[in-house]
Amino acid sequence: MDVSMKTHLMVRLAFSILLSMFAVHDSLLAAEATPLRGSDSPYMLNYSRFIQYGWYLSVKSSAAHYSGGWGALFGGRAAFVIDRIFAIGGGYEISLHATRGSLNGRHGGSEWHHLVPGMAISRPKLLYGGGHITYHIIAEMPVNFSLGALAGWGHLGRAYVSGGSRFFVLEPEIFIYANIPNYVRVGAGASYRFTWGVRYQGITDRDFRGFSVGIQIQAGLIP
Repeated sequence: MDVSMKTHLMVRLAFSILLSMFAVHDSLLAAEATPLRGSDSPYMLNYSRFIQYGWYLSVKSSAAHYSGGWGALFGGRAAFVIDRIFAIGGGYEISLHATRGSLNGRHGGSEWHHLVPGMAISRPKLLYGGGHITYHIIAEMPVNFSLGALAGWGHLGRAYVSGGSRFFVLEPEIFIYANIPNYVRVGAGASYRFTWGVRYQGITDRDFRGFSVGIQIQAGLIP
């Protein structure tokens, strides 16, 4: 094969590659300009080519029911959001008003005098937390639902981290949320505490297990 033939083939090959590049470029531009159809919505369960990510921090306030009465819990969540559907992170709950009597129904006199110097303190400290996962149903709607659960460890005693009983906790929950686009969700819901290992001043798992009802505010980059 002479030099002129080789040169001719090389020119044709280069021209073909150049045309192919222009064709691919035009196809990508057309794909970007094409609006998404309903079935192409960017959610992972629809197996589309888009996956969106985000995050949020939240505060949560609940009224918790124990075998002997009610107490207040305050908590928080931090989560990584995938396609607005899944949230994976962690959370905690801490008691604000729980007496030994409200936990197990035994209302001894000392618990009503917990602020009097020299009297026995009967207001146990409660703290628990762990991993948290949530699945949002119809997350793109202005009003939507979520199913989730917190699983981890807790402590009940004279102090929040020492001098008492450690236990395992599993708390499934259901919430209804109102979306404030892109940045905030406000919700109300209920949960139930399952515990294993609570043993402190006559308080047991049977006393501690129960429902909570409360509100939660999430704020962050929610896709």
